[in-house]
Amino acid sequence: MERSIKEKYDVIKTIEQRLSLLVGSRLRHRDKILKAIEKMAEINKKLTAQIGDFNGVAEIRKWRDAGCM
Repeated sequence: MERSIKEKYDVIKTIEQRLSLLVGSRLRHRDKILKAIEKMAEINKKLTAQIGDFNGVAEIRKWRDAGCM
């Protein structure tokens, strides 16, 4: 059975819309990820300037060894 031109056009249009949604969705997620990475770098830079050479692992180990945890 042959489809009419209108039916073929509708199928192509539907496929095009689905692809558009998928690609747009991926780009939005990528933008959010990049913004989050930038924000984390900014926070890390501020904290490093405030606390200097702080070693969280060593600090937790001290607390554990002291029996506080």
